[in-house]
Amino acid sequence: MIGKYYNMTASQFVEYLGFSKYVAGRGNKAKKNTKLGWDINGDRPAISSFVQEYADFGIEHEKHALKFYADHMGKKGKDFNFILSNQKSFELHNFYSTKNGVISLSATPDGIQSDRCIEIKCGKKGKDVYSIKEIVDRYYPQIQGQLLVLTKLGYKPSKTHFVNWSYNTQQIYEILPNQQYFEYLEEHLKDYAKHLLSEKDFTEDSPSFSDDITKQLNLIHEEKKDEEWNYVWYCQSSYIRSRQN
Repeated sequence: MIGKYYNMTASQFVEYLGFSKYVAGRGNKAKKNTKLGWDINGDRPAISSFVQEYADFGIEHEKHALKFYADHMGKKGKDFNFILSNQKSFELHNFYSTKNGVISLSATPDGIQSDRCIEIKCGKKGKDVYSIKEIVDRYYPQIQGQLLVLTKLGYKPSKTHFVNWSYNTQQIYEILPNQQYFEYLEEHLKDYAKHLLSEKDFTEDSPSFSDDITKQLNLIHEEKKDEEWNYVWYCQSSYIRSRQN
């Protein structure tokens, strides 16, 4: 292949847009330039032990969130495709290209069931679920990005079920494809791709999406556990982890 090749993943779409709190920089332009430097030089800094601990917790408890989801939906494991450890990466080749190289997009949902994507988040080490604002700020670009990639590949996902899990609260949000956001996302991903291939810094901020995205999240199911159950679960999980170490 002549020139450079980059794969832009849906889990990092919020970074390409310049809105991730985990990328250094004051303002949208500065954050994108930080991200640009990482991608060009291939030297993304290692995440802190604090952040890694939260990430490990999320991975460890995905199976509990999936069980909650499957129990509510009345589905067994065989009804899911490409779930968790058997995830499938969908790649949209040649999303953007110049004489300098080629950019692809990829998406790896936590699961696919029938006509929907499933995305699971077990945040805050089980202490609480993400708020609607936190879901929008952190994960909406990823959620819509997965739907965008799958749609462009010829699949027809009708929704994403976002499973928001903690020890004492479990939620399922239904999020539909947003065509206006697709257009916004595609425009700004191509702009990032252009800067990436040309290796030129951003000189101005890009606008955030104008519509109120919080209205796009529809809470379709919620369960709450009492504090005693929460404490017992926490102790059991801590004991199991201590025995594994």
